Amino acid sequence: MDRQNKLLYGLGTGVIVGTAIGLLLAPKTGKETRKIVAERAGSIRGRAAGTLRQAIQRRKSQRLEALPD
Repeated sequence: MDRQNKLLYGLGTGVIVGTAIGLLLAPKTGKETRKIVAERAGSIRGRAAGTLRQAIQRRKSQRLEALPD
């Protein structure tokens, strides 16, 4: 496993463990916490989809600009 993959693996593991600990120690009830997580996940999903659409559009326009006339 190269250095970059190790870094990404460690970062991902840290995010998962940190999230789990945060949820376990949260002062809210499970129902409230699930609602918050669902809302944030929906927001993140929407932003990710928008970013992906923009990247695809940029890539398409770069391809069109690269075509010979």
